[in-house]
Parts: sequence; C-alpha cells; structure tokens
Amino acid sequence: MANLVCPECGSDITKEDSKLYCKNNHVFYINNGICEFLSKSLHNITQDDAAYHANCKEDWIEFTQSDSLRNLYFHKKIIEFIVKASASDTEILEIGGGVGFDLELFLSSNPRFYKYCFSEISSEMVKFVKIKTNDARVEYYTIDAHRIPFKAETFDFIYMVAALHHLVNVESGMREIVRVAKKGAYIIFGIEPNRMFFYFLKSIKKALAGLLPKKDHSAGDEHAEGFVIKDFVNFGEDCGLELIKVEPVWIICGFIHYGLELIFKVLKLKTRVRLPFIIEKMFIFIDKLLFFIPGSKYLAWHYTVIYRKS
Repeated sequence: MANLVCPECGSDITKEDSKLYCKNNHVFYINNGICEFLSKSLHNITQDDAAYHANCKEDWIEFTQSDSLRNLYFHKKIIEFIVKASASDTEILEIGGGVGFDLELFLSSNPRFYKYCFSEISSEMVKFVKIKTNDARVEYYTIDAHRIPFKAETFDFIYMVAALHHLVNVESGMREIVRVAKKGAYIIFGIEPNRMFFYFLKSIKKALAGLLPKKDHSAGDEHAEGFVIKDFVNFGEDCGLELIKVEPVWIICGFIHYGLELIFKVLKLKTRVRLPFIIEKMFIFIDKLLFFIPGSKYLAWHYTVIYRKS
C-alpha cells in the first residue's frame, strides 16, 4: 500500500484490518480492496460529479467516444509517454480515472512499474474498474483531488485525463498534486478544454436547450471554465514546475466530434454515429498540418500539458 496520510489533517495513517485511522480520530475504511478516503465535507459539486459518474459507468465509453480514433490517438500518446519513461521502481498516481480506460491502455502496453494507484471520486466507478483489472501492482482509492491522502514526494508520475477542469478549486488541487510528486516527477494533464470553445459549447447548449436532454453533462462541466495556454504557464510558475510541453488537441476533429454529438442528441438517435477509421485518421492528419500554422495552437479545442517538478 502507498504511503498514506490523513486527508483531513495530514497526520500519518494507521491500518488495522479494514480500518484506516489517524491520531486525530479521523477514520476511513477499506471496502473490498478499495481505500475509501472521501471527506465528509466534500463540496456539493464534487458529490454531484461522483453520482453522475456512477450512473454513467456502463455507457461511459459510448458516451465519451473514448475508443474513437480521434480520442484514442491522444489517450495513447499520454500513455506511451508514461510507459517509455517508467521503470521497475516507478510509482504512478492516476486521478479521476473514470472507468479505467487509460489504466487498461497502460497495462496492455506491458509496462515496467512498481505501483499504480488508480483513483476516482466515485466509489462505484472504482469498484467497476477493480472488477475488470487483474494486476497485483494496482491499488484502488476513492479520493478528492483537493485532499490527496498520500505522503509528500510519493509518485514519479501523476496524471489526469479530461479531469483537471472538474476541480472546484484548480489551484488547490494543483498544490496537492505537486506536494505528492517526487522531485523530477512528471505531472500530466491530458485533453483539457480550451476556454474559448468551452464557452462556445455552453452557448450552443443554451440556444438549443429545448432540443437537448435536461442533464447531459456533469456538475463539474457545468461549473468549469476551461483553460487558455497562459493558465498552464502560470500554473507552472506558481507551483515551481518546469513546463515541458503544451500539445494542442483537435481543430477539425473538434468540430467533427461535437457536431456528431449534437446530431445524436437533437435527432434523439439510439446510437452515436461512428466514422470509418480512415476518415478519422485523415482528420487527425489535417489537424497536424494546421498546427504548423503560427498561432493555430490557440484555436485548439483541448490541450495536453506535461510538467516536471523541479
């Protein structure tokens, strides 16, 4: 088990059978191999997000289209980076891991690593992932990213995919993530929304409110504002991180993705439209060419950001 601290007060955790407790009498439990560390004072938005995730777990891949090439390509790039740089003593923390899509990609790459801590805010999601994962090196946690229950400088890699923007307080979450990262550790935020397009999508939803489902997104998405590149620069400077890379994700592919999603919802189709592999590959290639144009990165729908802790 990873080095644990109490998320409420920061003191050391003692394990006794299925109970975890600290000297200040904060008590947590291990249920079916899952360490439950959610605070009783969890923010309402975070609680709503957890419930939303739990309700969507069976249809998550279909809902997010994670397995479509336009998404899969960028998920794989993140995982390939981690796999390439990991070693037999590497400890990894995934925050907001959803249904374990990236965990499965990671394990299928036959990586070298020592420990992988998978975490989510939804205990139902974590149970769902644990059932279908068979690797003794993987540990399972329900945590709030604003209060991470691990000791300082524990992990060599910490990553979140399409989850940073869900945090109620991004700066607070960033400080916690940096705290538990070792010196020299990589911190990766994958496929985070561009603020400009986030506002654009919200305005479209508002204009078509009568045609769209009442609840087609999480509380976190409702609260979120998205990011601009300068935000990532500032995060790095404020937290003492070296900004290794900001990779733009989607231009044409973004219009394709959200256009297909709009068609699905407005026409109330039973299944989402799937594009042929070769068509998806073509749009990804076109986007690559477009990103050679100076200034085009500011028009990306999303960004993947890689930091290294100094």
